[in-house]
Amino acid sequence: MPKVTITYKDYAVGAAEAATGTSAGAESFCDPADLFGGADIPRFATLEDDLWQLDGSWPLFPETPAAAALGIWSAALSGSGGAFAAAQEVDIVLSANFSGTGITLFFDPNSDARPATVKVTWFRDSTQLASADYVPDSDVYFCRQTVASYNKIVLIFPAMAAANRRLRLSRVVFGRVKVFQPQEYKDLAMKQLADPISDTVEDNPMTVTLRPGNDGCDYLFQAKQPLSVAEGTELIGVWYIDTHDETGVNAYDITAIGLKGLLDRQSNHMGGIYNGTAASVVCADILGSIPYVLDSSLRDVPVYGWLPIASPRDNLLQLAFRLGAIVDDSRHDYISIRPPETGSATDALTGPRAYEKGKISTSSMVTTVYLTVHRYAVSSETEQLFSGTLTGTERVEFSEPHSGLTISGGTIGSSGANYAVITGTGGTVTLTGYKYIHTTSVISKSNPLRTASDTENPRKAENMTLISPNDAAERLAALYDYYLRVRTVKGKFVTNGNYPGQRVTVDAATGKTLTGNIVSVDWKISANQAAEMEILCDAE
Repeated sequence: MPKVTITYKDYAVGAAEAATGTSAGAESFCDPADLFGGADIPRFATLEDDLWQLDGSWPLFPETPAAAALGIWSAALSGSGGAFAAAQEVDIVLSANFSGTGITLFFDPNSDARPATVKVTWFRDSTQLASADYVPDSDVYFCRQTVASYNKIVLIFPAMAAANRRLRLSRVVFGRVKVFQPQEYKDLAMKQLADPISDTVEDNPMTVTLRPGNDGCDYLFQAKQPLSVAEGTELIGVWYIDTHDETGVNAYDITAIGLKGLLDRQSNHMGGIYNGTAASVVCADILGSIPYVLDSSLRDVPVYGWLPIASPRDNLLQLAFRLGAIVDDSRHDYISIRPPETGSATDALTGPRAYEKGKISTSSMVTTVYLTVHRYAVSSETEQLFSGTLTGTERVEFSEPHSGLTISGGTIGSSGANYAVITGTGGTVTLTGYKYIHTTSVISKSNPLRTASDTENPRKAENMTLISPNDAAERLAALYDYYLRVRTVKGKFVTNGNYPGQRVTVDAATGKTLTGNIVSVDWKISANQAAEMEILCDAE
């Protein structure tokens, strides 16, 4: 059975985005920005002695190399002893302060074009914080040095390991990668969840104790650093460090959150009024820089209604509910927004896969499903939204949407249905706008199998403000079908790439084999890769 490993990217989070580079000795086709975006150096035949083979595997250097994203190539070649006539220098400036345990340098993997030495110096503004000399012994080399609150790095390359070679630096990573083997961690627990109707968008929590041993490295375990858990070569999920406690010598208790949890660490989404806007546009606005994939079948779905100023997670829930989509970040390094699986099962949690047959839980019959429909129309009357003395710039936020904003005594910068950024110069500023009239109605569907003895057991969706007359009937039908599914099976099963939302068959303790969708996978890693799973079964 494949072993489960944890890959820790000990990166200074945000440093790559904050970095700019310069190198006075670089070729004119070089773009230093490539250093921070993951450039790779392909095989190219150049005029360097004994660099490339005449076997057809080395194409000629391109006529337009700038399009190849090559990182930094020095214009000068090393001399007969490997030294440059003038040392090559790469300067990296960051727009904020960062802390880390070192940097990783990537050189040409296709040849012996590695530097003989590199001197790395870290600064905060003009103050030198640390400096060290390194001897790279591979094309990927970690320069170990724990430094706090730096915003500049200077790399000096005085010589290459071989004569007649250019410096080729393809990438700089602000940190390193450490793979924790099973003997280097304990008590790994992960939970993966996905609500079939996105009535909730729950995070996937993870806890683990890491025991790296005496490898000579410091561990900072900074917030938002990623931990990727894999079973062999198959990704189980990616989590982001939330807290850590140092509980002993080389022992760290880690709690981590998934991408869905990371949404609550982002700035509020400013919401807006939507009148047929494509779901792809709304989704991109909500998620911003968070990686996601919106299923192609959902991208062009028109969205009507209103979103308030709220966390990205809250507004993503609203959008997913409107689309009838599940929100899942298991088995991916991104958030997947996709329709729930239907049809035949793709895996069987039966036979030897089950530690014991699953226990069936049956909830009470849902008697009626109620869905509130929302309508927004601009009123004909204006409303005062701000009035007061203002010097400088301020963002005014509205609890309800408005349009047609006007201002006296100041200026409006950016604005939306829920806010306006206004500027005043010391006088009285008044902001007005037309309020949207919000009206609601309720549609419902009752269970025809209800008997006179059945207790009233309704389900209501009242505050989903993207449910409009254009889509309410479709969403009500889907909700009704979901609430007919009253049976769940819970049990412990040997895993096989399982994930929330997957269609599976499962052996129940009653002797029946049922079909349904996984709604949760609860991992506690031991010698056998098994997980507690909950399956929402199809209605009979």
